[in-house]
Amino acid sequence: MLVVDNILMAPASGLMFILKQILHAAEQDQANEADNVRAQLSELYMMLETHQITEEEFTAREATLLDRLTRLEEEDTDADS
Repeated sequence: MLVVDNILMAPASGLMFILKQILHAAEQDQANEADNVRAQLSELYMMLETHQITEEEFTAREATLLDRLTRLEEEDTDADS
């Protein structure tokens, strides 16, 4: 009976494996995106310090990046709950 159960459950087990892999890939993408935003913020600070952008440009771009980072971190916190 155990062999029959394994055969009948194989499609569901395969689907669960695929769904777990998709979830893992999505989590990795989200982590990589957060790292990318942090790198952009760092570059933005460097541009301000080297006077490549004005204070106004910096403020606008920083706000956009910080909002994006906050959303990513909130999504990460919600996923952990």
